[in-house]
Amino acid sequence: MIKRTLRSRRHDAATSDPSATADGTNTPKTATDPMTTKMTTNEFGRPLELCLVEPDPDSPTAWMAEGNCRLYPPAVFFPSDGVGVDRARKICRDCPVSSRCLEYALDERIEHGVWGGCSERERRRILKRRRDEIETLVALA
Repeated sequence: MIKRTLRSRRHDAATSDPSATADGTNTPKTATDPMTTKMTTNEFGRPLELCLVEPDPDSPTAWMAEGNCRLYPPAVFFPSDGVGVDRARKICRDCPVSSRCLEYALDERIEHGVWGGCSERERRRILKRRRDEIETLVALA
């Protein structure tokens, strides 16, 4: 009885899988498949539509299209633990726009996620240090 129940669950899970093809395999659909009803993704799980769209060069955030983060799912940059923060930092380490990314997060007061290789706590410390420097300069003037 137990084996049958487990087998039934496995069978139900396999047949209800929306990514399964007509032959029952879980072969991923390609971007050239005209019958694709599900959004296709790249190897990192990012929708291909986001990878192929050219950014608006006049946009104030056009620099984001050059970031390493565009190749990874957004969840990587909103970790729930220190290990996740370290993983995001490694991605940001070699990013050509990390300084612009950090300044954007500081200017916009973004409270969550890793931006420019800095966690929420690090960005709060940077903002506090900048406020203290400004107060010191104002006091000296």
